[in-house]
Amino acid sequence: MVNRLALDRQKGVSELAALGLLGIPSGGDLTIVYHAAAREDVDLAPLGYSPRWDGGSVNITHIKSGTLVVDVSDTKGHNLLWRVIGSDTVSDSAEKNEKKIQRAIEKMFEKYPTAGKP
Repeated sequence: MVNRLALDRQKGVSELAALGLLGIPSGGDLTIVYHAAAREDVDLAPLGYSPRWDGGSVNITHIKSGTLVVDVSDTKGHNLLWRVIGSDTVSDSAEKNEKKIQRAIEKMFEKYPTAGKP
């Protein structure tokens, strides 16, 4: 079985490398930490019209969503320099989720401040 979290981490490392940031075991100028979470919400919607408080049908929808937070901080001073948050709905298809994660990571790092960007 493939470790999906490790694959997603590699995608993030690839995006950072594209920005000129290279990972080293220790002694770096920046510390990059990510947090991932998933949750399920319930949406209740009435079906039709019911003038009574005790009646009527309700449509119940379960909505799965995921959030990814990436923090970049100064290693020496431990000051947060940059934070980006991405979230989206989660599918039952692993392939769809993988594509969504890749697009989210790409979109998140478009906002990363670099010296070459205006």
